[in-house]
Amino acid sequence: MSDRLLIMRHATAEDVAPGGDDAARALVARGVTQCSAVGAWLRRRDLIPALVLHSPYRRARETAQQVAELCGVAGRLRADARLAPGGPLSQLLALVADAPGPLALVVGHEPQLSALLARLIGDGTAMIGLRKGAVAELQWLERQPPRAELSGLLRPGDLS
Repeated sequence: MSDRLLIMRHATAEDVAPGGDDAARALVARGVTQCSAVGAWLRRRDLIPALVLHSPYRRARETAQQVAELCGVAGRLRADARLAPGGPLSQLLALVADAPGPLALVVGHEPQLSALLARLIGDGTAMIGLRKGAVAELQWLERQPPRAELSGLLRPGDLS
């Protein structure tokens, strides 16, 4: 079980993928820059994830890969369909509560990640929106029911 949890929204991606498939949207240059900044920030703070869970959508996978490579943990990636857009909050809660290791990074989509964050740090009513490339750092308080304390929030503009 993780002592801490990082929740990251995928970095900036194409507005529309060739062919119109939302799952195939790739990162754009700005998104790659966001990933580089986040990876460097995590390394400076010694926040090296034991596991990087990501949505199977291309933009989330590419975000996870970029950040994991910069943290030296490229072999710790795992796609999980529960992180795809539209999944129920109960499945996300179960996923993060069972994440192994002292620190896990979860890369996914809005609005699911904001709902997950709100439920973990409160009763689920107060929403903290995550911009593309943003990272929330949480400290676990308990696993069942899952509760955590927000200990940091990195927005893309904080590093530029």
